[in-house]
Amino acid sequence: MVLSGVGRGNGVGVAGQEIVSSCKFQATRDKSAEPIVQVDGVFLGGVSALDPLLAQLTNQLDAAPLSRFVAEEGLLETMLSEANCEGLSVSQCHLPSQDPNGLLERSTFQAKSDFFTRPLPRQGIEHLVNAITRSQTSPVLGEGGIGVDAFGGAINRVAADATAFVHRNALG
Repeated sequence: MVLSGVGRGNGVGVAGQEIVSSCKFQATRDKSAEPIVQVDGVFLGGVSALDPLLAQLTNQLDAAPLSRFVAEEGLLETMLSEANCEGLSVSQCHLPSQDPNGLLERSTFQAKSDFFTRPLPRQGIEHLVNAITRSQTSPVLGEGGIGVDAFGGAINRVAADATAFVHRNALG
């Protein structure tokens, strides 16, 4: 498991609502490797306030993370990191057809999304894990994965009819 987080400035948020996080379970192209579990997040606050929250999370795991990355960044650096453009400039974080300095390449993928209003049953979680495990051992299938983003918190404080985004009762 890889655990990473980016603290942004010294902002103050409501306990439990200043974190945006996602968990990814992914099969890799290297079929001799294990599938990857990665937890990423952005925290509105300083690293000193984030560390106890990360400790709370890792204390619930059966195994310690293989790596842990925490950095305090500004808004621009955080957004570039979230866009997989860490270490690049804004103009480099484009396709060459969009910006002469663009370094990104097109890639294709297929995705489906859903929103959960109640916890997944244990059997559902096992089904998802087994699908990734089968994909990892398949000589035919390439990379593939499941991503789960935590909603709730501040997202749910906005009324469902206040914006075009109506999913205001999803789990955090």
